[in-house]
Amino acid sequence: MAVPSFLQELLRRNSPAIETARVTVEVPADLPPVWADYARLERILVNLLSNALKYSDPGTPVSVRVRHAENEVVFAVTDQGRGIPPEALPHLFERFFRAETTRATEGVGLGLYITRALVEAHGGRVWVESVVGVGSTFYVALPTVE
Repeated sequence: MAVPSFLQELLRRNSPAIETARVTVEVPADLPPVWADYARLERILVNLLSNALKYSDPGTPVSVRVRHAENEVVFAVTDQGRGIPPEALPHLFERFFRAETTRATEGVGLGLYITRALVEAHGGRVWVESVVGVGSTFYVALPTVE
């Protein structure tokens, strides 16, 4: 799958559900293709973008950056939201897990669980880096087509 055209189409198809005015995309034109099912990769990125928008203040930017690293393409979705407490980080991708700081926000705790399952089904990996009061970056690494 060609990543640059996929991302353009994803944002077009999911606007206005995803506030595309707040989303910036940085993707090199020369990325190698990745092994991915279109609908599953769309679900992964829509989950991450929806969370980034939901857990950050209105009007603050959310970015999607993509880069090539060895034999994989890495997607990074970054927000300037409330951040995730360190004690919650190991549990984020568990089914029905909701961090204490997010329980007042609508959700059931399945989005990141599903995201992890879909990423792993593609032979990829997913992880997060976060600082409370600064924001979070969720990473998805998928293997490139050989």
